[in-house]
Amino acid sequence: MRIALLVVCLFSFSFGLKLDCLTLNSRLENGLEYFIKENKLPKNRAYFTLIVNAGSIDETPDQRGLAHFIEHMAFNGSKDYSKNGLIKKLESLGVEFGSNLNAYTTYEFTVYEFNIEVTESNLEESFKIFRNWIDGISFDDSELEKEKGIIIEEDRVLKSKTSKFTKSVMNDILKGSVYENKEPIGDMNVVKLATKDEIKAFYEKTYQPKVMKFIAVGDFNATKVENLAIKYFSSAKNKSDYKRPSKNVNFKKGISLYNYDSKDANINSFRIDFVDEFLSLSSKENLKKQWLQRYISNLINLAYERKKIEENLLLKSSFLTQNLFRENTFYVFNIEILDNDFKSGITELFSMIKSIDEFGFSKSDFDDIKQNFIKNINNKFDEHSTRNSLSYLGYILKHSVMKTTFLNPKDDKDINLEIINSITLDDVKNEFKRIIGLDKILITTISSKGKSFDEKSLKKIWDDTKPNTSYSSSINLDKELINIDLKPIKIKDKLYNKSYDFYQYKLENGATIVLKKLDTKKDFIDFSIVAKGGTSTLPNPKVGEFAVKVLNQNGVGNFNKYEFFKKLSGKQIYYSKNINQTSHGFYGNLNSKDLEALMQILHIEMQNPRMDRSVLELVKQTTINEMENQELLPNYKFLKEYNSFYYDNDPLVAPLTKDEIKAIKNDELVKIIYDKFTNPAAFKFIFVGDIDIDEFERLVEKYIATIPKKELVEDIADRNIRPRKGEHVFTKNYQTLDKSEVLIRIQNAISYTETSHFEAKALEYILDTSLREKIREKNSDVYTISANIGVSKEPFDHSTGVISFSCNPKNSDKIINKIKNVIDDIKKFGSQELLENYKKIEISNSSIRYKQPYFWRSILSSHMLFEHKIYKYSEYEKIINEISNDDIIQVANQFLNNESVVIGIKKS
Repeated sequence: MRIALLVVCLFSFSFGLKLDCLTLNSRLENGLEYFIKENKLPKNRAYFTLIVNAGSIDETPDQRGLAHFIEHMAFNGSKDYSKNGLIKKLESLGVEFGSNLNAYTTYEFTVYEFNIEVTESNLEESFKIFRNWIDGISFDDSELEKEKGIIIEEDRVLKSKTSKFTKSVMNDILKGSVYENKEPIGDMNVVKLATKDEIKAFYEKTYQPKVMKFIAVGDFNATKVENLAIKYFSSAKNKSDYKRPSKNVNFKKGISLYNYDSKDANINSFRIDFVDEFLSLSSKENLKKQWLQRYISNLINLAYERKKIEENLLLKSSFLTQNLFRENTFYVFNIEILDNDFKSGITELFSMIKSIDEFGFSKSDFDDIKQNFIKNINNKFDEHSTRNSLSYLGYILKHSVMKTTFLNPKDDKDINLEIINSITLDDVKNEFKRIIGLDKILITTISSKGKSFDEKSLKKIWDDTKPNTSYSSSINLDKELINIDLKPIKIKDKLYNKSYDFYQYKLENGATIVLKKLDTKKDFIDFSIVAKGGTSTLPNPKVGEFAVKVLNQNGVGNFNKYEFFKKLSGKQIYYSKNINQTSHGFYGNLNSKDLEALMQILHIEMQNPRMDRSVLELVKQTTINEMENQELLPNYKFLKEYNSFYYDNDPLVAPLTKDEIKAIKNDELVKIIYDKFTNPAAFKFIFVGDIDIDEFERLVEKYIATIPKKELVEDIADRNIRPRKGEHVFTKNYQTLDKSEVLIRIQNAISYTETSHFEAKALEYILDTSLREKIREKNSDVYTISANIGVSKEPFDHSTGVISFSCNPKNSDKIINKIKNVIDDIKKFGSQELLENYKKIEISNSSIRYKQPYFWRSILSSHMLFEHKIYKYSEYEKIINEISNDDIIQVANQFLNNESVVIGIKKS
């Protein structure tokens, strides 16, 4: 039996928002609530989530960690699945542990989720699994003891200098509340001594259907899925009358000061939190408040883009909102401190607050941001017909957990547009004044050198700080991106590739254009404009990387970065320039309606890339500041030294020093950028998405074909950057934490074939899964261990394997030897069982990928740039199915050979 909730379209809450009427929302008689929504994308896929109101706040001091322990045990045996049989079953159905299957525990919830291909038997099995989690976890004694070791290793992974510092900050904020000292990972002393009876008692106390929510979204019949929910969940019983303690987090009125020494974490910042009641997005009034706060954040960010350019300002204040367990909303003003100069940083933050309080915000910035908001709302509505199930699941999850209202797309658009169009600049200023007028204020100083402030010293800085009009000044830009009349040049050649459904164009200036129309994501275009060469042709590759870093901080044409943002108001265009060892180019995405604006930008960027000297100096200083902070951190030091050792101290891979950065000249970078980014003949222009072909061709002829031609086209240079030969161990002991982090790199020369990549990915899955099963699950030596294997033919044929894990320092050598044994076993025997699981997982996941713009953009780029073969889905499916266990044994002996193995061990 079920009790239907009132979710018809005509029902409206008293505050004027109504739930999406196409979502089936009901509650069973035992109290379990469910949300079921049909959605066709991706095809034949279902997404499930179970939310249990059981978390670390439900624990007493002698139970700390049990909620999280139960989450682990949910995968180690239950009523219908022995030991790890549940994971084995899901993997046999094409569900990959980690990417398709996951669980996590928070202070308040435990969440289980997975997605699976839709078949009648798969749906039945899915609901059976969730029912096992609801009340059927078995807590086998031997599995319990093994899992203790894994949780202890998870705690070790989470421990860092930053985490210890964060824990201290959180416990000060949460002092006196039910959340204090209740980190979900728990107390390892409790975990070590936990008994089956204690864990089971906690499970039976907290896992009650009346505190559970189940969400299903996918390409299925909602009524059939509802019937499965009723069939499997209705008989679950509430066996406890447990009620949670009060969740209130109380803050005193007035100012509360916190000073923290962050020497080990090397953090330097100053922040002010204004504490308010929790802002639940379940009414128009609260939705309006959220939009006002978005305005404040965006207006402050935009003002700092202008100040950075006009004042060469490195400091930047920011504003954001943070929710604390749905009990409080924090309005945060924050500034990162440079060179330990807290007075300058605090003065800048106070100046921002005082200036906006007195003079308000820029009218022209407000108008530009409003255009962006309106465009985003309309675009969100326009694309809802191609919205994927995972997105809808996220909306419903937020509705069920965060007290929001999940609106249907039309209401979402209409209500938000109504709110945006009603908001004035005065409304934004008044919301700012309301926030800084709140009477509960937390002021936090975090210093790596012990700097602290009392109320008296902060008041003096406040009194000495003067407001200014830099946040309220407005500019109007009448200039166009392109102010000359371009005469189109006809496309030279046009070919249609019928096999893979894309067009290829050749222009008079040598540019090659590829267009694939794909409307699986409405009004969306993914693009890459790529050329061979990258840093491989540069005397110092790191200078090339730095040049592109500077280029990305500049504006376009006649517009600096702030002005360029304003010129793009009301448009959705996101792109950046990138360079790696073998290629370089432009990468991004946009709304289809903004294609002409992108073409104009490319026309400008590929003729006159902007490289301001003032921007170079800002980037230099910012980079040096970042380096000085990173150099104090063990992770940065270790990876820098390990990389140098790995490549046998090859200067071509050495990072730039501070002196080298200071010595860089703008003219040097300008030459690199002009050589790399202004030759249309060197580039392959790849566009995939919802594109009108006739309009696309018109824009190509006007904006791309008219970019002047250059004759020289680069290729990739092999600079003979190779790792050390043989097996080596590189160890660094920082003696700061009881933890070792291990990184193993394996590189081998191979004979690259068209199927090498597919075989490498199959081998990667087998190795990754084998390591998890034999080192994590069997021996409890690690919490996570991962393996990645890739192959490349540029700049030379080679394979690269990377294995990483964290562990007790006493166990690192033992685990490394076990890894070698696992690799040897795969080299000898492969794994038919894991190979078959991989095939099901990969074919299922690839059926989704093949419909995505990013996927086609990636493979078309590789095809055009490196001549990689394209495969239809049916061809790809055939190749995957034809991989044999003998193939796995063969490639394991090639890709996991010992030609070059460097084991890095960071003991911290």
